[in-house]
Amino acid sequence: MVMQYLAVGDGLAFSHVQVDWGRVWRGPVATLTDGMRAWDWAQLAGPMAQASASYAAAWALLGLAVAAGLAWRRRWAEAWFLAACVLLPAATGLDSMPRYVATNPVFLFAAYRGVARLRRPGGATLVLALVLGGLAAAHAVMLYAWMSGAGGVF
Repeated sequence: MVMQYLAVGDGLAFSHVQVDWGRVWRGPVATLTDGMRAWDWAQLAGPMAQASASYAAAWALLGLAVAAGLAWRRRWAEAWFLAACVLLPAATGLDSMPRYVATNPVFLFAAYRGVARLRRPGGATLVLALVLGGLAAAHAVMLYAWMSGAGGVF
């Protein structure tokens, strides 16, 4: 917020820009429900893949499921943080939800710990290294795609 205040004179620019993007506060439950009802998965398979509200809503539900799992394990701070990182943006839209969930450090560490609990003797280290490497690669790809979509400005 300080950076935004210094750059554009508005510390809440991230919130105020929502109006310019045609987004209004609807609440996360309504947005997620509409996303799942859209059932537009076929848009992802086309030669020029388009955004799918159902795909984005599925990412949000996955993030909330991981947050619930963290709460079940009494990891309250992580659970609340991850849930807030899903529910707050879902109140106005689902456009960036895959990025919000897949690149969230709490989500990534929870996924890593989840795989670590499934360890089997022998190839456990290799499996964990592959999972962590895959998560890091997914993070890099999503970050690159996001930055490219924003004009490539870092």
